[in-house]
Amino acid sequence: MNKFRVILLIVALGAMGAASACSRGAYPVDVFPEMHYQPSFRSYEPPRLEPPGEAVPITGKEVAYSFPEAADLSNPVAKTPETLDRGTQIYQLNCAVCHGASGRGNGVVMEPLVQGGGTAPVDFASQRVRSRRDGELYWILTNGLGYMPPFGRLLTPQERWHLVIFIRSVSGE
Repeated sequence: MNKFRVILLIVALGAMGAASACSRGAYPVDVFPEMHYQPSFRSYEPPRLEPPGEAVPITGKEVAYSFPEAADLSNPVAKTPETLDRGTQIYQLNCAVCHGASGRGNGVVMEPLVQGGGTAPVDFASQRVRSRRDGELYWILTNGLGYMPPFGRLLTPQERWHLVIFIRSVSGE
């Protein structure tokens, strides 16, 4: 008789566990689920208004551009000694390991990358880089290209524009 009670208890616990696993809410059994998940207000709180459908956020996600669209962008950061210094600092922290201390594509990662079958980091004084427009360089910094990783989530838009100023300075522009 004890075995029968143990088996019955196990079956009952299993059924309860299965019933709670099938629950839609935070509680094992929602008696009034339509009230639990309603948009609610606290006492003396005014109703929350939804933004208009045509509203545009002023903060948040950055606008995504395609490469051809980015070509029309111009650098909003003016080239000054201060902005060049800031671009140099950002470059030394994030880019010098691949592109080298002076931006000539000879960083410490170059040799292992080439030996592994990759392409060498680009020399910023090359014709390939000089022929690119500022917006294209900004797009490449944001989205990455080839073995270069994207820096869109690591650097702010202004920091990436500072890097464009540094890249231009390598080729004497």
